[in-house]
Amino acid sequence: MSRDEMHALQSKRLQKLVNYVYHNVPFYRHKMQAMDVSPDDIRSIDDIVKLPFTTKQDLRDNYPYGLQAAPPSEIVRVHASSGTTGNPTIVGYTRKDLSVWSEVMARCLTAFGVKRDDTFSVAYGYGLFTGGLGAHYGVENLGATVIPTSTGNTDKHIRLIRDLNISGIACTPSYALYLAETLDKMGLSKEDINLRIGAFGAEPWTENMRKEIEERLGLKGYNIYGLSEIMGPGVSYECQEQNGSHINEDHFYPEIINPDTLEQLPYGEQGELVFTTLTKEGMPLLRYRTKDLCTLMADECACGRTSVRMGRIVGRSDDMLIIRGINVFPSQVESVILEMQEFEPQYMLVVDRVKNLDTLQVQVEVRRDFFSDDIGRMLNMKKHLADRLKSVLSISADVKLMEPGSIERSQGKGKHVIDNRISPHTGPIIYRWWFHKDSKVMNVLREHADDVQLEMIDTDLPEHIGVASGTYYSLYLGKGVNGRRRLKNHLSPRKRTSTLRRTIAALLHTNAEKDITSVLSTCYYEWCELDCDKKDLERIEKGLIKDGYYPLNLKDNPNISKQWKEVIQHKRKALKCH
Repeated sequence: MSRDEMHALQSKRLQKLVNYVYHNVPFYRHKMQAMDVSPDDIRSIDDIVKLPFTTKQDLRDNYPYGLQAAPPSEIVRVHASSGTTGNPTIVGYTRKDLSVWSEVMARCLTAFGVKRDDTFSVAYGYGLFTGGLGAHYGVENLGATVIPTSTGNTDKHIRLIRDLNISGIACTPSYALYLAETLDKMGLSKEDINLRIGAFGAEPWTENMRKEIEERLGLKGYNIYGLSEIMGPGVSYECQEQNGSHINEDHFYPEIINPDTLEQLPYGEQGELVFTTLTKEGMPLLRYRTKDLCTLMADECACGRTSVRMGRIVGRSDDMLIIRGINVFPSQVESVILEMQEFEPQYMLVVDRVKNLDTLQVQVEVRRDFFSDDIGRMLNMKKHLADRLKSVLSISADVKLMEPGSIERSQGKGKHVIDNRISPHTGPIIYRWWFHKDSKVMNVLREHADDVQLEMIDTDLPEHIGVASGTYYSLYLGKGVNGRRRLKNHLSPRKRTSTLRRTIAALLHTNAEKDITSVLSTCYYEWCELDCDKKDLERIEKGLIKDGYYPLNLKDNPNISKQWKEVIQHKRKALKCH
């Protein structure tokens, strides 16, 4: 399909979708009305920028069926994602949804080279998780033979791979590595099995990990991408060229946005991936923010497919670690580890704060062939890895070499980060202090903000800080010096100033102009007590005034600009005395 034909199809489907959700989902109708947007305003796919975003918190806030568009009589299956940080996200599917899902999965498998005479093992978890059943029905739709092995009992799984001549497997990259280790422990090698194709997804993985899996299992590994809120696995897939993942964009329209300003970015620029479900009936979503960071490519692939491709996920905006002001992604550490033959692809990042300074420890397993009692040799190995990590991350890391098999394995999604800086009390502390029931900030918000604005504040700020949306009223229990001190200890300077910027931006979106000076003064006064220095203040000013943080530019309003200058002058004087 040409790009013009795809554009026309997407435009037609978007118009139908917007009409559908406007009349069947009150959540979207209220959001669109607040933005003064009606279905008649959406004439082509280019008008998608007029529509509201959807976040995972929106799904949790509308638990269980608040975003469902189809009537219960038409829902034939329900899946749910993890609810460890709040309500789970409940996703309903109609028969048509399941048909589309199996179709896009069949496309993925075909691109990998799966044929009707292949036998395919599905080692994703079955049940509420979408991976197992999604891959299962895709294999069946293609006409190949499916073996529903799921996770666990890996020894038996390997015997089945050998005895049933299984040629393909779908699982997480972490489980593929565990499978390879178990194969070695059983005294078998890749020559004893006939795996040819691996469909790996559900977690970020690097190119180096791909090479590791391919070498140890004797197959060709392909990336498959999906998320339960959109559909499940099958949203995008690699082809034989392995130059990005083709998006099934006739069903899932992709965008890349700046995660801070929320503006749409052109192809080739890195940002947050956003999807709109163009054909989904059960629970369609408008502009769903995935939190995944990548790029989009629109040039024609060498395989002949014309669909837009997404680059490899470099990380998640909510998985990014800020250590001593530096952005660190676990995938960067993984890539370095897998460059070096001395180490297993098994690692753990332990982040802590000692005397108000962030620390990073990288625990990594040494391969058996390289593990030794020779202290000098081990120290050289440790130094080599530490130097390489510093050159890539731009910060020093304490490397701890671990014995083979000492780091816990995962048969599902791998866990690679322990952040001891995060306290379960961090969020409540922030809200007890910042949005205390008697605070000037909260009083102004309650007086001047409308329901939509309060909803925006209740969605964005909690998500940024890490507090479940819709809960903070129960957390306004107190404030004071102890709360501020704990806040200061638990959040990095960048996180603190970023939170202040977001709060001020939210305030300036309300109708509180007459009280703006007193509100901003309160913000700065409280922040100075957190040891906000002149550099922090300048960062806030630059973000809010020069760059127009959120679609806001204070210079466009001379009255606010004048008041703002007065606040800045006052607080600069305070900082000199601080």
